[in-house]
Amino acid sequence: MSLEHVSDEELVQRSLEGEKGAASALFERHAGRLARLGRRHLVGGLKRRKGESDLVQDTLLAAFCDLERFEPRGPGSFAKWLDAILEHKALDFARRELRGRRAVSREAASISQVEAADPGPSPSSLAGRDERAALLRAAIARLEGDQRTVVVLVHQRNLTFVEAGRLMTRSADAARMLYARAVTRLATELR
Repeated sequence: MSLEHVSDEELVQRSLEGEKGAASALFERHAGRLARLGRRHLVGGLKRRKGESDLVQDTLLAAFCDLERFEPRGPGSFAKWLDAILEHKALDFARRELRGRRAVSREAASISQVEAADPGPSPSSLAGRDERAALLRAAIARLEGDQRTVVVLVHQRNLTFVEAGRLMTRSADAARMLYARAVTRLATELR
C-alpha cells in the first residue's frame, strides 16, 4: 500500500504503532527540504566539516528517537517540528565548532551571543533526555560490527560520512547506507 498520500500526522501515528515503512516514508518525504534548509544553516568552515547530509541525518535520528513527543497542531506542524530540530542541531554544530577552536576575542563573543540566545533545557527535560540517551547507548552497544562502528563514528564522534567511510575503508555512500540501516534497526529496537 502506498503511503504517498497519507498525512504526516497519520504516518507518525502509524510509525508509533509499529507499522513497517511508515517512519521511512515520513522521513524520506522531508529529507530533501531539510537538506535545503540545512545548506542555509551551515556556513564557512562548518559547511566543510559538517555537510547538510550529516545535519539531516542527525535531525532525523533525533526526531525518530523523540517521535512520541511530537504534538500534531494541524497541517504542516510536523515539518515545523523537524525544522526546529534541524535549527537546534545546526546551532549545536556551530557551538561545538566554536568551542573546538582556541578562544580569540571575536569567537568568544560569538559563543556568548549563541548561549545568551538559548537559555538551555529545563531540569525535567534534561532528566528525560538522559534516560533516552542511556537507552540509546545500550541499543547502540547491542548493534553488531560495522553498524555499531558507523553509528559511533557519525553520531558520537561527529565525523562526516566521508571521514567515517575513510576510517572503515568504505565510500561515503556505503557508510551513509550502513548508517541508515543501523538507525532503522535502532529505531525498531527502541520502539
